[in-house]
Amino acid sequence: MFVLAPHGQLPSGNLDWPALVAAQAAGVRQARRLRIFTSPEDDGNAPGLEALIDQLENDSRPFCNALVPELEIGALSLGVYELQGSGEQGERRDQPVGHPADSLQLEALRCLDEVPLAEVANEACWFYPTDAGTYLACSTAADVQQLPGHQPERADEAQPLAYRRDELRLLWSLLGGDDTLTCVGLTYGGQRIDWPLVSERPDQASTWTRFAVDPSSEHAYRELEQRVLPT
Repeated sequence: MFVLAPHGQLPSGNLDWPALVAAQAAGVRQARRLRIFTSPEDDGNAPGLEALIDQLENDSRPFCNALVPELEIGALSLGVYELQGSGEQGERRDQPVGHPADSLQLEALRCLDEVPLAEVANEACWFYPTDAGTYLACSTAADVQQLPGHQPERADEAQPLAYRRDELRLLWSLLGGDDTLTCVGLTYGGQRIDWPLVSERPDQASTWTRFAVDPSSEHAYRELEQRVLPT
C-alpha cells in the first residue's frame, strides 16, 4: 500500500486504515483530467475547434483518459505499508470493490518505508500519442480525493511485498507542447501504482487543444488551435 502525504504527516505508531486514508487525502488534493481523442475528419471546410468538438459523437471514447495528479515533489513523502489480515469480508464503504483492503479482514498494518518523494529515482515515459495524425485534447483541473495506492497489475496483492526502495520510480513526461516534464505517476517494480478515486470535482472550464503529430519532423508536436470552453 502506498501513501503520499506532506512531510511529517505519514502515519506511524499504531496504524489503522482511516489514518492512511486521511494522510493520502492531505497529500494529493488536485489533479488534471486529460482526455485525448482522434480528431474527426476534416471535410475541407476548415472547421473551427468548437465544430470539431461537436462532431465527437456522444459515445466517442478517448483513447487516453487519465487523471494526472498535481504532485508537489519537494513537499511530499511516500509511505509504503503492508496490510496484514486474513479471510474475506463484506464490501466496505470507504473504498471501491477491487481495492485490496476490501478483500481482507484487516488485523494490522506495518510500515515498510518512508522516503521523501524527491529522493525517488526518475524515469521518462511517453504520454501523448506518437503516431502521425491530428488529435483533440481536453484538459480539466479538478479537486480530488484518492485512497491509498495499490498495484492492480500485481498477481496477488494479498501476499507480502518483498519491498525494495530502488524499485520505485517517478514517471515524467512531456505533455503536449510543454517545455518541461510533468510527473504523471509512480511505478514499483515496473508496474503502475493506482490511487483509487473517491471524488472528483472538475473546474468550470476546460482547455481544448487541437494538435498534429508528425514523428518524421524535427518538432513532432504542432499545436493547431486552443480554446478555453465551459466544462
